[in-house]
Amino acid sequence: MVFTIDGRDYGIDIMVVREIRSWVTTTPLPGTPRHVLGVINIRGTVLPIVDLAARISALATPVEKREVIIVIEVDDRVMGIPVDRVSDIVNVEEGNVQPVPAASTPGLRRLVCGLLTFDDHVVCLMRPRELLLEEMAIP
Repeated sequence: MVFTIDGRDYGIDIMVVREIRSWVTTTPLPGTPRHVLGVINIRGTVLPIVDLAARISALATPVEKREVIIVIEVDDRVMGIPVDRVSDIVNVEEGNVQPVPAASTPGLRRLVCGLLTFDDHVVCLMRPRELLLEEMAIP
């Protein structure tokens, strides 16, 4: 599934997407990393909302609102990623995925498994399991 944040395209395996929902205001929690916007309540379950742009870039300013939230689940761990829009569902063939450039930061290489050229855009393919690791620090 391809989605957009701040004009950049990202992709994530559709099999980890639990739902796509409209934006709701988060409740901030004290002492959380800057990329954790807060939590929301979904049908009685407290769900952390993680700003992917802030997690990837030390220069990104955390946002207060996006258009939709993609809820992902990996190994019984669930979180929400606020995005500007979900743009497409695509089939990705292994031969079409390019490696992440060696010049990128180690933190980015842990989060991104490859790059895909799609409709004249470069899509960063995310590693969903790594997104859920809160203890991972991005320089």
